[in-house]
Amino acid sequence: MASQRRYSLIASATVLTALLAMGVMQSDAIASRFVTASAPQGATPAHQPVETAHGGALSVPRDPEASVVFGAAPLRAPALPEGSAEPDARRTAQPVLSAFGLPCTPRLAAAPAPGGMVAVQLSAPCEPERFFTLTQGDLAFTDMTSVTGDFAVTLPALSQDVALDVRFEDGSRLSTALRVEDAALFDHVILQWQGEAGLSIHALEFGARYGEKGHVSAASPRDPSFAARALGGFITELGARDLNHTRRAEIYSFPSGLMGRSGLVRLSVEAEVTPANCGQDLAARSTQIRAGAAEPSVEIALAMPDCSAVGDYLVLKNLLRDLKIARN
Repeated sequence: MASQRRYSLIASATVLTALLAMGVMQSDAIASRFVTASAPQGATPAHQPVETAHGGALSVPRDPEASVVFGAAPLRAPALPEGSAEPDARRTAQPVLSAFGLPCTPRLAAAPAPGGMVAVQLSAPCEPERFFTLTQGDLAFTDMTSVTGDFAVTLPALSQDVALDVRFEDGSRLSTALRVEDAALFDHVILQWQGEAGLSIHALEFGARYGEKGHVSAASPRDPSFAARALGGFITELGARDLNHTRRAEIYSFPSGLMGRSGLVRLSVEAEVTPANCGQDLAARSTQIRAGAAEPSVEIALAMPDCSAVGDYLVLKNLLRDLKIARN
């Protein structure tokens, strides 16, 4: 840091087929009971009933020269009424699956996490490597699902009643809501921008100087467990990096309602001059939240120095209100 110059500014069917066939059987034994014969004189009249082997009587024709043959007609399956569906037309709908065999139905879930945080899980198996925007109140950032369509992040709860919304580039969206009781114990500073702006929040806690233990920034962000133990604040970075079109955010969270000491946290925003932003006009927005109540946002417009100043920093003073911490 010693060699870097800083300038202070104000500013997812199974087909079952059934085939029914019926055949015809004819018994030679039954056919052999009936013969062809000529009736001799004085014989039993042709019209006299003939006894069968089963004791029943069968009438034969009057003409004695006639041949009598009995047989069975073929049996056929009854025809289906016109317009009826065949069994193989009945199908069972199957869920649409992803390339990994997972149901395509997307899901968004969230749960409270230590340090006034929210653990978010997004599952969209049929939206692999797709950009989406996640919003919570005025906070919005862009990220991308994994090759399996998953995404997970832990972010600060900016109020006790948290409403989360995920919107994909095709307009489809998912929403969920939850309550985080610890949210009221934390103050937040939110900085939002688009692309590679080189912006960052710096917090100097309780008299700390640059590079010392109490200097909190993206270079030394700490984590939520630090705040849960009432030791100080931490930085959360959100949004896909190294892409010019993505929305990004950085949040400094401090457990004002848990601290057992009083003091001051000095806040500032720095803009690093990089090859990506030198000579460009930057736009950003800052928002501060105290005990769950958001203060009016501040729009930031900044003209970056030319590329001869790459590696230098612009320090934006008086942009953020310092945090005055009272002992609890």
